This record gives sequence, structure tokens and C-alpha cells, in this order.
Amino acid sequence: MSLIEQQLRATNLFNALTAVEFERLCTEVETLEFAPGEVVVRQGEPGDALYIIISGAVQVFAFAQDGQEVVLARLEEREFFGEQALLVGQSERRNAYVRAFSQARLLKIGKDAFQRVLSLDSPLKQKLTQVGDQQLRQNLLRQSSLFRSLQLDQKALTRTESFASGDIVFREGEVGDRLYVITAGTAGVFKQEEAGPRLVVRLGEGQCFGELALIKKQPRAATVIAEGPLEVLSIDGERFLELYNKTPELREYMQTLQNVYVLPGRGFTTQHAGMFLGFDSIMTMYHLWSGRRFVAARVIGREIYNMSVVLDGEVEARRIHYRDGETGDERELAVHNGQLVGLTVWGSWSELGAAHRMLLDETPLERWQEEVFREKGMLRLEEDAKFFEDTEVICACMQVTRGTLRKSIQSGCDTCEKLCERTGAGSVCGACMPRLKELIGRPDWTPVVCTAVIRVNDDVRSFRLKPNVGELKPALPGQHIVVQTRIDDNWVQRPYTLSSPSGETSYYEITVKREPRGLFSRWLFDQLNDNAFIRVSSPQGNFVLEPDLAVPAICLVGGIGMTPALAMVRSIIAEGRKQRLHVDYSCSRRNHFAYIEELQQAASDYEGISLTWRVTQEQGYIRREELEALLADMPQGVFYICGPQGFQSHLQQLLASLGVVQQRIRTEEFTPQGAKPDVKKVEVTEVVVGRPALSVPSSVPPGPKPADKPPVPEIRADQPVSVKEEARAFLKQFFYEKGVPQAFEARWNEVEKEIEQRGIYVQTYDELSFGAKLSWRNSARCIGRLFWQGLQVRDMRYLQTEDEIFEALCEHIQLATNGGNLRAVMTVFNPQQPGEPGPRIWNPQLLRYAGYQLEDGSWIGDPANSALTQAALKLGWTPDQRTHFDILPLIIQLPHREPKLFEIPKELVLEVSISHPDYKWFGDFELRWYALPAVSEMLFDCGGIRYTCAPFNGWYMGTEIGARNFSDDYRYNMLPIIAEKMGLDTRRDRSLWKDRALVELNIAVLHSFEQHGVKMVDHHAASNDFMEFVEQEAAAGRRIDARWSWIVPPLSGSLSKPFHVEWEEVVIKPNYFYQPRPFDHSVE
Repeated sequence: MSLIEQQLRATNLFNALTAVEFERLCTEVETLEFAPGEVVVRQGEPGDALYIIISGAVQVFAFAQDGQEVVLARLEEREFFGEQALLVGQSERRNAYVRAFSQARLLKIGKDAFQRVLSLDSPLKQKLTQVGDQQLRQNLLRQSSLFRSLQLDQKALTRTESFASGDIVFREGEVGDRLYVITAGTAGVFKQEEAGPRLVVRLGEGQCFGELALIKKQPRAATVIAEGPLEVLSIDGERFLELYNKTPELREYMQTLQNVYVLPGRGFTTQHAGMFLGFDSIMTMYHLWSGRRFVAARVIGREIYNMSVVLDGEVEARRIHYRDGETGDERELAVHNGQLVGLTVWGSWSELGAAHRMLLDETPLERWQEEVFREKGMLRLEEDAKFFEDTEVICACMQVTRGTLRKSIQSGCDTCEKLCERTGAGSVCGACMPRLKELIGRPDWTPVVCTAVIRVNDDVRSFRLKPNVGELKPALPGQHIVVQTRIDDNWVQRPYTLSSPSGETSYYEITVKREPRGLFSRWLFDQLNDNAFIRVSSPQGNFVLEPDLAVPAICLVGGIGMTPALAMVRSIIAEGRKQRLHVDYSCSRRNHFAYIEELQQAASDYEGISLTWRVTQEQGYIRREELEALLADMPQGVFYICGPQGFQSHLQQLLASLGVVQQRIRTEEFTPQGAKPDVKKVEVTEVVVGRPALSVPSSVPPGPKPADKPPVPEIRADQPVSVKEEARAFLKQFFYEKGVPQAFEARWNEVEKEIEQRGIYVQTYDELSFGAKLSWRNSARCIGRLFWQGLQVRDMRYLQTEDEIFEALCEHIQLATNGGNLRAVMTVFNPQQPGEPGPRIWNPQLLRYAGYQLEDGSWIGDPANSALTQAALKLGWTPDQRTHFDILPLIIQLPHREPKLFEIPKELVLEVSISHPDYKWFGDFELRWYALPAVSEMLFDCGGIRYTCAPFNGWYMGTEIGARNFSDDYRYNMLPIIAEKMGLDTRRDRSLWKDRALVELNIAVLHSFEQHGVKMVDHHAASNDFMEFVEQEAAAGRRIDARWSWIVPPLSGSLSKPFHVEWEEVVIKPNYFYQPRPFDHSVE
């Protein structure tokens, strides 16, 4: 049986076909592929085909009247849509959109083809009609507030009616005998006034009208007109009133009913006014398709929330209470038979949304989680990987995404209430309120967008930040604002002095210098885009121009510390102030000055403004006699000093020596972002013979000196231990480092039983995430371990097929690349089972360049990947043309199965073309390298579990590409070619031609990645980061292991601090280990 036949049979839709009909139908089927987000069908377009999902998933969605997207359903493998299009006489227009939710493969059966193969009396026609009726009823349940609440016998009460655009459904003043629910289209409700009909409201799909005239026995209060093709379910008024009058509960229900909401794929909720703990509350009743019910209460105006399962009979639940000693917030869980059956929260709780989902999903609450909650008030010890994409769903009830919320905030929704009104987020259960508050930020902050980026010089830019609505608060000349945004999935904020004039309220301008280690400045220069979520504080600070016009201002500024002086100059000019201002501006080099031409022009055009500027490398700092001259000219002047710390100290000492009182000196220190605070250092003289004494942090051991004995046992890689011993040691460390050692026993009891039964155990996500980070921290060969806690771990252990794994790897590449602002990401697949091989990715890295050896022994591409290239070719890979930079396909192999090859979509791979800032001929080499270094061949060994397929990445250190990949003579071997272009003497190594070429090559790599906005660290910064990591580990009492040859950079090694320290290398688990390469023996 062919794949198409199997998929058609699996739907059970075509079982009524004869063998001949089925065989003919199979020949008419078309297979289609859709990428995530790609639209399959559009609302309103002709319905001419049935689609069957054979892999992946799709979303059915529409747009509400306010323009907000509403997800109606998610369909997965073996489900289908569009079947009514196959029948003659059915509606010819799609009533919703359908898009691919993930990479989706669909079978398409066209209407004409279907009619050709189907006999006139085929029972399939009747079956399709029944399916259509069932879907119509389900659609009614999904969209109509009235029928979702009443659960009436719809077939006995309803009929379908259609209206053309402009048709009148009923007129104002008529007697009401039916009520209506819109199933497709829109209708306008009009009231007759003296000036003519006035539109009162516009109604859309799922909304009900006409019930008030029935209940109140009054004439129609308005006229309803179709605004385009309109389909409604028309309900008999007498039958409805009969039920209404007989049922007191129904009458009360209808009177208190406020809203009804769909829970996509789950059921629906109804909302009523009610009371909880004596407070006015919004009561939400959850009706799930499974039959389970929940009731939730959200107190109006107070942070009090309760939710519980509606259980049959009396149930004795255990109560677990937690009180936060600092905030006074309290929360309580109700647990029955290992299930969370209720919760109450007083105050804020960031995990409320997660707890809410646990209730709805019937997720078991483990004993160790109870202990964690009792001690810390938390259910999780590790956060799920969050990438803060616009597609992330924040409000699960209403399916509101982060992107929708971001746009709403930028357009003026500055409170949770406004967000709720605009998007519906938080309107159902309120569990997403903590996340909405996080997005809103402080009430005095303003969302802004960057409307202009002005290049000032090579390292300085000005950024204009404008609100989408309204105006900004005015600033005084010299004040600063705090700018906040998301960087590397964390909220980060920095203060920046305003350089815009004080009267400007339509935008704020900040002028920023790019700092090599400045997180925020690098983001502004390299990663700022139209979708950036930025908010700013009100202007603040007292470093401002004197309001008394008679008091002169003397600005002594250095480097980027000139921004308050620039704001003062611009403000004086814009306001026409008659105030004396002198600016003394110092920079170390001529090309470092910012806005010097504007300042010179101001000094030339305005009588009260004067300027002195100096290049300190040529002229030195401002001299005492120059300050004396300023004092003589402006004896009442106030001094404003802004610049680096050394610059400020020098000027303060000079002014003090001249008798200037402190009240006349105002300072605002400029500290480069990324600069580290001073650390007390000691002289270490116990160093290896042959190396000089070196000043290093006191916490760094001078040689091989292990840390004190840890409070939990260490597992060394060179000492064989059982799975049970590894698991016990790892879990002890996990709970110890998380601060809840008392939770260990409960978790260990579960794990020990599982190991005894199966020889293995399933790690929780918390354990998996912590273990991955711990492995990075323990990696003796990695220089970048300072950032180990920022690793984002994606749990993909549930994936079973090569296609699913490939899709997850493509997603890893996209998420980790992040447009050039690389994230540290790890994706973990199924572990190796006892006695069995594990799943493998053959590629050493997810991205690698092919290497082809020619007959003359020369190479095209990367010789290091020759074996993998040959394996890929033998598996059927056919590159378009053999170049130096062909991205190899991914080869995935599952246990006891043949390897499977996948081409990586070109649009996923970010590459950087290599150029040099000074040597233009460098571009003639046409060198390039991929941005993402994602290791995919290593074993992740954690707590006795071996994950053989767990790719991970950080970001490149420049020398990895410049001093190794391009320079090694067994790789691209570029040094001789570069040396020749530089005109160097390559006959003797003594000429140091390799060294000089190597430096220029590494300059080119760093320059190119910076120019393309791709995250990369230079080897000096990486070495400093590593020593900071060493300090942190020593302070925590943990051992410090490192392999000297890997930690010391391959360029200028002796200039790095790690070079001067001897390191012990003991491999501790969890850790990453090399594995035998499968292609060395799998392909003959």
C-alpha cells in the first residue's frame, strides 16, 4: 500500500468508497508542503479542495471585529479540513483562515477530481453531509455565547438562514419572534434618529442578537442589516421562552452572565459577577470538552485569585501554605491523590500561569514539588526556555501573542486594564496578569520606538526615541533617562543622558558610544530593529543647567561625557536663553570627537556660547592656568564635569587647589558599560618556574589547588560508578544548589524505584535544564563559562522521527542565530536506553562546510570535513556546485535505522562575508563563515543518563575562525596568501610573516562580524570573562578545572591572564564528551 493510500485510509473518511473509487481517488491526490506560518487557505476565497494533514499541524483562525486574531482550532496528523468543498451545492467560500503551525505536509483533493471519481449515490456524500452538520453544531458551541451556556438541543430549535449584503434581518419596532446567532459574516445594528440611521454596534461571528425583545416582550429596539454575505442560525422564540420561563436557574444565569470565551481545543468559559471572601469578584466557570469543570474567582481591585476543580462529592484535600517573609504575599495549594485540585493566591506570583495550566492539564504534583513549594513558594526550580518571539502565546485562554501585546502597548495601552480591553488578554482567568504587568513595566514608563539612528563617528550614534501616541515629559538640560529593553531574553536597562534640547517632547535623543563589552550599546548598534520592545523612564537627575540666567555654566567634558554639554548648548539655542556657557571638550584622538562641528558652529553664531577643544594625546589635559583664566572670565560660574573617572578626579583636584568650593562643582561620572568593579588583588609569587610573578585575583589558586571538599559528592569521569550512584549524586547537587536540600529524599525515592525497575529514569525538565548548565560550567576546555547560567534548554525528548528531529534542529538554528544576536541554546532529544545505541547527528556541528579533495591533492572547501562530505555524497547528497563554502546537509540516525539526510534551508543560515577595514583586497578572497557554532556530536552525560543527541551553541570567539579555521595549514590555510598580498617576506619564519598575517586576518574577522551585527567576542575580552568566572567559582567554594591549551587563546596568548596560571584538569560530571563518529564505520 502506498503512503498516500495509507494516509487516506487513516482518516476513516473514505472507508465508504468502493475499491475502484478509492483507487481512482488516489491518482488525483496532490502532496503539498507548507512552512510554519504559511497560509493554506484564506477566509472568503473559493473552497475548491479538501486537505488532509499527514505530518505537522495547522491552525484555524479568524479575525474578530476589533481586528484581533482569534485561533479557533489546531488540527494535527490525520485530521482534515475543507471537506464541505467536495459537495455540489455547498457554500463556495471559506469561512476561516488556515495556516501551518509547524512544518506541515498535506494531501490535497480538488473538488473537480473528487466529483469525477465519486458515483452519484455514493454513501460518502451522506457521510460528508453529516460531518458538515456536526461541525456546524461544534462551531455554534465554539462561537455562540448563548448556546455554549445553555447546552440546548440545537437541531430542534434552529434553522439556517442566509442574507445578502444590505438585506434587513429585522426592523426596529417589529415584534420579536426569533433570536439569531451569526455563523458567518457581519451585521450592523442601527437606531433611527432625526438625522437618519445611526450605527450602534457591529456584530460578528458567534454573537447573538434579538433575545432581549423575546425576554422583555418588547418590540425590536433596532434594525439589523447584513454588511455583506451573512449566515445565521435562527432560533424559534417560543421554544426558547418556554425553556426560559420554566427554569429559574436559566433566568438567573442569563441575568448575571457577563461574557463567554472559547478555550481553543479545550472548551469554553462563562463569566459572572460574584463574591469571594466577601469581596466583589469576577467568577469564571470552565467547561472543558472532557467533562471536567473548574471555578475561578478574581477579586476586583485586589491581588487575590482562587481556582479549584469542581469534584463530585466531598473531597478531603491536603493544604500546603507558603508566606513570603519579605513581601507578605501568600499562596496555598490544595492537593488530592497527587493532583493539584485548587490554589489560592494573595499578592503577586510569577508562576500563577504555570499553576493554572497544571490544574487544567491534570499535571501530577510530585512530592518533591510540594517540598519546594513549602520552602520557596515555587513549583519549578528552572524556567522553561523562553525566546520572547512575537509568536509566543502569553494569554493561553484567549490565545493572545507577545507580538499583539507589544503592538498594543506601543500604541498606547499603558495599563493591564487597557491591554485586557484591547486584546482580551487576562479577561478570562487572569492567570497571565503577572506577565502582562511585566510587559507594561512601571506606570511612569513610556513605550517608544526608534525612528532615527544618526551616525556621529565610527563609534558613536544618536538614537531618536519617539512614543507612538502622545508626547513625552519635558526634560531639563543635562538630565538623563533610563532606557529598558529585552536583550538575550532578559530585561536590561541603562541610564543615558539626553542630548535633545529640553523643550523637545515629541522625541528623546540619546547619544551612545559603542563599548567593546557594553551589552546595551552593542545591542543598540547591532540588534536594534523595528520590532524592538523599548520603554523609557521620565527624565531624572540634578546635573542640570542653572535656571538663574546670571550664573554662567562651565562644562568640562571628556569623550562621550560631552552629551549633557550638547543638551545644554541645544537648549540655550532652542529657547533663546541669554546665559553664558563655555564648553571645554577633551578627547584622546581627533576621530573620537562627537558633534564637534555643531559645537563650533554654535560658538561662532551665538555670543554667549564659547568652545575649547583639545586632543589629549597631542596637547595633554586641561592645565591649571587655563582653569584660572576661566575663573577670571566667569568668577561666578558653576562647573559641570562629566567624563571618565580619571578625567574627573584630575579636574576636581585642580579646582580644589584653586579654591573653588564644592557647591560650585557638579559631577556626573561616565563609566563605560561592561566595565568591571575593582577587585582586591594580591601578589602571587608561587608560580611555575620560568614564569614571572603575576598579580591575579586573590580567589584564583596559583596552581593546581582543588577547592574545599564540596557538600555533595563529585562524580569523576575517570572513576566508574553505577547509574544509581550518578543519579543520587546529581540530584543531591541539584537540590543543594537550588536551596531546597529537603526535597531530595522525596525525589530520590521516585528515581531509585524507577532505576531498579528499568535501569534508567526520566529526568524532569528542571533536572535536565540544570544538568545542561552544570555541564557547561564543568567543561574544562571552554573559555566562555561565565555565561553558563544563561543557557536556554529546549526539551525535545518526545520527538520520535527523523523528520521531527530535523524540524527541531532547524528551529534551533533560527532561535539561536536570532538575527545575529546569538543566544546560548541547547536542544535535547531522547537519551540512550540501556543496552541500546542512542539517536545521533552525524555532523560535528549543525553548520559545517563541505571539503572536496581533487585529483592533484588540492582542496575545495574545508578539509576537516572530508569524511563527513564523502559520507553525505554516498547517501545521495548532490551539491549544486562544489565551492569552498557549501553547507553540508544534516544526517540523522535513529537506533537500528539507516541514516537519513536533510538539506538545511538556505534562509536559516546566517553567514558573514569577511573584509578588512584597511586592506580592500581582502574582499577578493571571497571568504565567509557562518555565524552559529552549534556543536552536535558530543555526548551530554548527566546524572547517569546519556544524551547522545543534544546539540548546543554559544557564540564565536574571533580566534576560533581567524587563528584556527582560516589559518591552520590543514584547514583553509590562508596565511601564505595574505602574507603575499601584504608583500611580506615568506622565505623565513624569522621574518614573523605568519604572525603579521595572522593578526590582520583576525582583525578582518572581528571587523566583519561587527559590521554585520553578529555577536562575537574577541580573545582579550573572553580571557577577562574567564577570569571573572574563576573568581565567581572560587567565591562559591567550587573547584576550578581547565585545560591550559584550550583556555589560552591561540593569538597573543601571553597577553591573556589565563596564560600565567597553571590549571588542574579533573573531568567532573555532568559534562560533555566526544563520541565515536558514526560515519567512520557506517558508510562503506
